[in-house]
Amino acid sequence: GEAESLNYARLGWGDEEVLQLAQVLSHNGGLRRLEFLSLEHNHIGDRGACILADALPKLKRLRRVSLGGNRIGPAGLEALTAAKRRCTSPSVVISLWDNDVPAASVLQASNESLESMGQSAREAIGGVRAHLKEAWNRIVEVRAAAEVEHMAISEARQAAASSEIA
Repeated sequence: GEAESLNYARLGWGDEEVLQLAQVLSHNGGLRRLEFLSLEHNHIGDRGACILADALPKLKRLRRVSLGGNRIGPAGLEALTAAKRRCTSPSVVISLWDNDVPAASVLQASNESLESMGQSAREAIGGVRAHLKEAWNRIVEVRAAAEVEHMAISEARQAAASSEIA
């Protein structure tokens, strides 16, 4: 079977190793079941983050990428933030604690992620509303048909009762 979790923490990996990993992840649709990828406490810089960012959207079930304790700067953060927007799962978390990223850049990326999640939620709510409206309209139609049928049955009973009396 395919791995759901890969842990390459504390291996001394740099950008070249990330290039090799990204090639594996990108080959034949990547690891289809991968949900968690840990590359914590390595020597990954902006180049490695940009390389990894290209592979992440191909991982359809990805939920979390942990890159804490590396050497990723603003350029890597920007590439990863853009990759997160291209991921099919809006709930992908990319952890970048203890890197060379200024707090203001992290805050901006977090705000963009929240805005993106908000847009996804609004779209989902719109879809739910449409389904509920459609279901409600169907209920109204069924109820109206049931009332017509009930009236027809009542009239038939009255007619039958009138004919028995006569």
